[in-house]
Amino acid sequence: MHVRRALPFSRSRKSGFSLIEVMFATAIVALLFMAALSALYMHRIQAKKYQERAVVLDFATHYIEHLKGLPFSDLQPGSPINPLYDGQDGAPDIRVPTTDDWVSLSSDDFETFHPELVLLEARNPEISVSMTTTLDGSREKTKHVRVRIRWDSPMGKGRRMTAQLDMTRFVDV
Repeated sequence: MHVRRALPFSRSRKSGFSLIEVMFATAIVALLFMAALSALYMHRIQAKKYQERAVVLDFATHYIEHLKGLPFSDLQPGSPINPLYDGQDGAPDIRVPTTDDWVSLSSDDFETFHPELVLLEARNPEISVSMTTTLDGSREKTKHVRVRIRWDSPMGKGRRMTAQLDMTRFVDV
């Protein structure tokens, strides 16, 4: 017969985790979860920035394309960008600004001209158009138009967003 002797201070070990191990594992999982949420939040902000930049560049391209369609002599500060947008008979009044000051794009005229600007309405979008002319003697030779647009960044994260398009027109021959 074989008798087994128990040691005086021995305990039988049960399988499982101690409280400290569980807390440590929970902390690691919580950190990973927070990192994933942070990455998703930053991705959302970046996606919104790209979407807004695409809308602004599309608007600026649309604006400049109308300026390209004007005869060279009609491309003047204060003139409508197209005869259709002269503000007559309920049409939108879209003009080349007379100064290069910032003008709000949050208006019915601009939103009728380019409906996607509604996406930026809460971001305080503004446009600045500057025009410089080079002369050949006393005759105008070229006109350089710079269209700059700025707006508040999405979700208040970061500085103001900006976009710029340039166009140079040469005298019609």
